Amino acid sequence: MNGDSLMPQVLKDEVRDKIIRTAERLFVGLGYEKVSMALIAREAGVAVGNIYRYFSGKDVLYRYLAKPVTDKLTELFNKPMTSYDNDEIGEKIMGFIKIYETERELLLLLLENSRNSDFHNLKEDIINGLADAIIAWRDNVVAIPVNRPDQSFIRAFASSYVNGVISILAEKKDDETKKAGLLKFSRFMRDSLRREFMTTEG
Repeated sequence: MNGDSLMPQVLKDEVRDKIIRTAERLFVGLGYEKVSMALIAREAGVAVGNIYRYFSGKDVLYRYLAKPVTDKLTELFNKPMTSYDNDEIGEKIMGFIKIYETERELLLLLLENSRNSDFHNLKEDIINGLADAIIAWRDNVVAIPVNRPDQSFIRAFASSYVNGVISILAEKKDDETKKAGLLKFSRFMRDSLRREFMTTEG
């Protein structure tokens, strides 16, 4: 009796998991914009109406897939820095690498191919957060207030930094090579910024 009652739930779980796996594959391969619920249903071998039993729309399904990545990014970038020293900066870099290692395909999808989704501004939000952190860092080492040219420079720097990291992570190379490249790039960008701040202070 119990076995019979459990069978429908097992089948429901299998269908749901199949929908999720298929949707992730399609989103990663085609991007958010080009995927439809009908396509997901066809590729998963289920009726379109069956998908709507689990997810009320494409955006809801996409948010479900994205949540583990966005939660980790929010925790990493929203946690304020306290000392702005090299060790703390290094921890942020390694935190980003760790997210990439566990969620690489979804991370790059969210940052590069989420047009017209709830996450189409995710990269911009990260850039803005980094720019704000740089301004706070600058205020700790430079007595002169940030002016508009400084703000433009910092904004451009943050954009270059984030896009540079994404470029390295997207390369078709092994993970150790990517880590080495990312750390070298991050040190270069950080040291260049520090030199700029020291020049400004002088």
